[in-house]
Amino acid sequence: MDYTDLYEFQTRTGIVVPSDADVLAGIQTKFQEIFGTDIDLSPETPVGRLIEAFAVLVKTTLGVTAQNANQFNLNEATGIYLDAIAQMYNLTRIPSTKTRITIKCYFSDNGAMLGLTIPTGSLVMCSANGAFFRTDAPIVNEGMVEEETGRIYAIGTATAVEAGEIVAPTGTVNSIQSGIMGWIGVTNIGLDYTGTNLETDEAFRERIINSRPIGIGFSTHLSSALNRLDGVYSNCIVENNYDKEMVSKGVTLPPHSVFVGVDCVGTTSLYRLIAEEIMRAKSVGASMVSTDISGVLKVEQEVGTGYDDQFKTTVTFYVAKRTAINVQVQYFYDSYAGDSIGEDITKEIQAYVSTVGTGGQVVASRIASRLIENLGVGIAAVWLQKAGSGEAVDSIVEMNAYETPYVLSGNITLNEGK
Repeated sequence: MDYTDLYEFQTRTGIVVPSDADVLAGIQTKFQEIFGTDIDLSPETPVGRLIEAFAVLVKTTLGVTAQNANQFNLNEATGIYLDAIAQMYNLTRIPSTKTRITIKCYFSDNGAMLGLTIPTGSLVMCSANGAFFRTDAPIVNEGMVEEETGRIYAIGTATAVEAGEIVAPTGTVNSIQSGIMGWIGVTNIGLDYTGTNLETDEAFRERIINSRPIGIGFSTHLSSALNRLDGVYSNCIVENNYDKEMVSKGVTLPPHSVFVGVDCVGTTSLYRLIAEEIMRAKSVGASMVSTDISGVLKVEQEVGTGYDDQFKTTVTFYVAKRTAINVQVQYFYDSYAGDSIGEDITKEIQAYVSTVGTGGQVVASRIASRLIENLGVGIAAVWLQKAGSGEAVDSIVEMNAYETPYVLSGNITLNEGK
């Protein structure tokens, strides 16, 4: 093969990308056919350099073509190509969000400073990581006095300038970056919300797959319908079709009941859409007679309860809570060739856990396999622990139907050694 007709590499099974050696040999053969077998093809000659350039061009062209062809494959697509596939299912990638904190601002002990206003957008900085935060609204000195110290203070909120998983431990946002006379100190006293990173290709791909309608049963139908809603990350559905109470995935279900745990963006409008999908899905297999959802919404815990007039099936919808998973990894370098093994291991663990979803299983062996395959590190042990409960295990952590696992960098402990 002389590699002058690249269409030869378009086959029914996809684009064929040959090895470097095969490409080089093929082009050398073509040059010999044109210029004779006595031509000097040594790499140090002008002809040899020209052949190498042609080989690189052919290999790169075929490689890029194969990569572009793979972007039509849901299992291979990345970036904007994956976004385009998702549009066919009316799905969009979940955007990154920003960390929001509660801050206490201190003022000069001077009566003239009463009424001093820190404007919206004033900057403060976290000394732990250098992250900047902007105040969300004006913060006014109304003369409140801290009992312990006698200092004058006011309370407000601030949002991170950059989106993503920015962690600001209490007391670390302590540097004023906007010069305002009379504003002499700041500290963060609470965390309203830790920001999230842009939904990864891996997590988005998993959500697309799970959103496609499969089967006609109630659970599969409803799960697909919920995953198609923008703002829903994952869900877990547990059914009790029996005449007696049962316990499953950490939930006690009355006779003839369904529990729906949903990990989602916390907005009332989305809660109502979820409730509507639940009521609509009840027509699948169980003939929901009434679709009245008045009084369905209780945003805190039990969000929705509806009754099937024929079968008296109770449906309860909970907003899933995020539950931290502590991960301990004992590793050795083996064939790892990167620059920052700790950072790379952390990213791989977070990427895996992001695909688990509500009510799923976090599996130690899958973390180990992923680290070995993707990074080339050796793994001596992986231990998992649901934060705040139980001992660490080297097997599986089961999430309840109302829990969604997550892992921050602070939840990961790495120890080198075999």
